[in-house]
Amino acid sequence: MKRALILVLTAATSLFAIEANYGPRKDHLQTRSGTDTFVDWTAGYISARAEVQIEDIRSGGGITRARDEATEKARELALSRALATLSGLPINGKRTIESEMRRDENLAMRMGRVSSLPFERSRQVAEGNVTVELILPFYGKRGFYSKLRAQQNEVVPEIKHNNPEDEITGILIDASETNLQPVLEPRILTDQGRLIYGPGQADRSCYGARGLASFHLSRELARKDRRLGESPYLLYATTRPGANGDLFISSQDAVRILGSKTGRTALRMCEVVIMLGPGRTDRQAE
Repeated sequence: MKRALILVLTAATSLFAIEANYGPRKDHLQTRSGTDTFVDWTAGYISARAEVQIEDIRSGGGITRARDEATEKARELALSRALATLSGLPINGKRTIESEMRRDENLAMRMGRVSSLPFERSRQVAEGNVTVELILPFYGKRGFYSKLRAQQNEVVPEIKHNNPEDEITGILIDASETNLQPVLEPRILTDQGRLIYGPGQADRSCYGARGLASFHLSRELARKDRRLGESPYLLYATTRPGANGDLFISSQDAVRILGSKTGRTALRMCEVVIMLGPGRTDRQAE
């Protein structure tokens, strides 16, 4: 089980491709979860580091054995930090992964296999210590979210109207003037409280691969997100007390999105980007 923790990268090009996507970045929404752990809500992963001192080789076994033992201890410690951060991640404004596992035994069983998903991004052996960094992705084959959300429940609602349909390749939500905090399952509702987007409306193949939405710190960065395509629909959202993760949009915007075949497709295929503003970044993650 411990050895299964490490993702074996057989090609140097694969290693470089993965490393290019991880690490502290000023242009990503990153929040610190502990001294050696942070969450990247833009790229969708948890980073956990651990440093362990190499024992005195005079106790027997030689330097190689001492380094190997320190490396294994560092991996175990980094794994425990990654899983602790995972348990506290907010699903929405009312539930965390930990609280949901206490409520749902089947989910607890599925999440019990998450410990095999993190992979080793880096290992540093310095004089007297070993430092290991593990990455736990949110999405994709090695991501935990597909275990969290078992199935699709509903469809994107449709609104019929007589106006020409908008061509919508993605939906950019400006929530920079709200107090919204990032969650795993953001929802979009009308100003009258009608749900139009959430995990039940999205296709499982897309939210398992990249999540329901991506979070960005500015409109400029958000517009570069490939989810949006060439004709994104920009709208502004508000929030309400006690409903973190819920974004409320005007009825007019809802009609234009749901009255468009491409708009409904954009929701179903998770082509949603949320802009929170530069004040949300956690500089401790740098």
